[in-house]
Amino acid sequence: MKITCIGFCILLLAACGQSQKPGSDTQDLKLFQDNQGRYGLKDNSGKVVLQAEDPWGNGSLGEYSEGLAELSINGKSGFVDTSGKVVIPMDYSLAGNFQDGLAMVRLDGKRGYIDRTGKWVIEPVYGFTNGFSEGLARVAIDNKWGFIDRTGKRVVELVHDFAGDFSEGLALVKSGDTYGYIDKTGKLATPWEPYDAAETFSEGMALVSLDGRSGYIDRTGKMVVEPLYDFAGAFNEGLAAVEVNGRSGFIDKTGRVVIPLMYEDAGGFYEGKATVSLDGKWGIIDPAGKELLPLKYEDVGSFSEGLIAVKQDGKWGYMDEKGEERIPFQYDFADDFSEGMAAVKRNEKYGYINSSGKLLIPFKYEHAGPFEKGKARVTLGKRTFDIDRNGREINAE
Repeated sequence: MKITCIGFCILLLAACGQSQKPGSDTQDLKLFQDNQGRYGLKDNSGKVVLQAEDPWGNGSLGEYSEGLAELSINGKSGFVDTSGKVVIPMDYSLAGNFQDGLAMVRLDGKRGYIDRTGKWVIEPVYGFTNGFSEGLARVAIDNKWGFIDRTGKRVVELVHDFAGDFSEGLALVKSGDTYGYIDKTGKLATPWEPYDAAETFSEGMALVSLDGRSGYIDRTGKMVVEPLYDFAGAFNEGLAAVEVNGRSGFIDKTGRVVIPLMYEDAGGFYEGKATVSLDGKWGIIDPAGKELLPLKYEDVGSFSEGLIAVKQDGKWGYMDEKGEERIPFQYDFADDFSEGMAAVKRNEKYGYINSSGKLLIPFKYEHAGPFEKGKARVTLGKRTFDIDRNGREINAE
């Protein structure tokens, strides 16, 4: 099944310390992209002051989050606003998206968090951190892991050999060769156990591996589904996909087999539907194992906005939830619908259609992503940029 990037400090003042926010000189720089697809920055006079050395490996613009996007050029990262104006200078070797007003950045090999003005909220002292989950961020110094809150306070000391993100109020931690789960105070909620591997909690159950087999524990650490499976997935909508001897099916939280292990592959349930394959053909089943879409297609996407992309005889089209054809099989590729539009491919070019199959944006792009909040990321020639629902380039230089 289908699974789916920024070199120097701009006009850096000698007196600029780590806690200083961007100076006005950096705020006059504007993002552009040349006809080779290379990102760069120009000053008010139009002079190029920074440009990527090549279009693919040395420059990228991240997705906008909270009005700002991470820009990377020649190994240095900063942030631009939706007009392409540099608002946080290119001082960092790595940067993440803004989330609730904070973004992770790396400076001189250490990671911390800045606010939307570029001011340090959490000083860069950590070897690793990558964002907040349920209000806490995992951090590491010298391979010892703990957790901080959004003010930078250490709520769980750095005493663990590894820590995962919090999920459902618990986080996976490791000590030596044993695993356990802690709550947000750092208290151990499950016993230490010598698992081969362990995952985060989902619907009150965590997938663990013991002696090469997978099973599930509850929030107390009790093994409620014995480790009998070669492979297993997380619980979703009360069911989990499991595999034994190359055949997959679904179990409930007691370990009872609800849908027989008869498929070559099986994905998790979402909105009452799961993708499965048998004899090289794909289809969709419901939680009772009833086929909603016959297992006769070469590939399938996911149901979205009442339609699913399916492939038959080398071409893609769309079916509805009743298994009826809604958009003919005529595309070289078809993506899932998002905000009433879907990217489709024909003759090596992408365009966008609506749920009736009407072409809204012509086939002209080398790549086309899904619409999110009224815009989509596309590639035309060597340039990558965002378009609106009418196909107009957003913030064109």
